[in-house]
Amino acid sequence: MIYKMHIDKHKRGFMAMISVMLLSIGILAFSISSLASATMYSDMVYRREIRIQVNANLSSCMNTAKLMIQRDYFIYGTSTLSEFGCTIHISNDFMGNTSIYAIAELSGIKEIGNR
Repeated sequence: MIYKMHIDKHKRGFMAMISVMLLSIGILAFSISSLASATMYSDMVYRREIRIQVNANLSSCMNTAKLMIQRDYFIYGTSTLSEFGCTIHISNDFMGNTSIYAIAELSGIKEIGNR
């Protein structure tokens, strides 16, 4: 014997509305989690590219500082190389001993180099 559930008309509409709302909430939660994971991945890739660029800028900055020392024996102090986004500090005792301290920065990521 099969029993049929007797549901009033107004109760049938309520259950349909609740079903649609639950389905919508599930789809919204999935969309938000997918968007969040895509955003985190994109940020990770972007930061990796910036780190590579900052490292290349620091290397170029250090090589430029070495060239500056070779060209000017009396160079001393702090200089900013805006094309590489770095600041260099050159210490020179004018007896052939020089040291270079450089900081390259791009989008909040810093790299520090010494020689």
